[in-house]
Amino acid sequence: MNASGGRPLVRASASLFLRGVVLGAAVGTLGLLAPGIGLILAVAGVILLAAIRPRYWAPSGFLIAAGTSWLLLLWRAASSCRVIANPNYSADCRPPDLAPYVAVAGLWIVIGFGLLVVAGARRRSEYAGTDGLP
Repeated sequence: MNASGGRPLVRASASLFLRGVVLGAAVGTLGLLAPGIGLILAVAGVILLAAIRPRYWAPSGFLIAAGTSWLLLLWRAASSCRVIANPNYSADCRPPDLAPYVAVAGLWIVIGFGLLVVAGARRRSEYAGTDGLP
């Protein structure tokens, strides 16, 4: 808690998490639609987000949002292909094997939630011994 009674650490961590979510959603979408641009943005974003303190909030939001957007876009592509591939439709739509992409997206989400837990534990330890427990 600061001298004015506010909780700047809580606000800063929520703001950093949100920044990570926005960048992660953009990178997740671009990573599937334009992989080159998505990769460049991902590398630059991770470096930038990891340099901001407190460290774990922004990367956790980034990984959770990037993994979730991948899963949503892959699910949408696979479900639209299944709708088109009905017996009355002449086009042959066969979705590729999505298992590796789903595994990577799931791993990003798990790592993101792991970083979120670490960030919460660090914040709690920073408040230990003060009157300003959130």
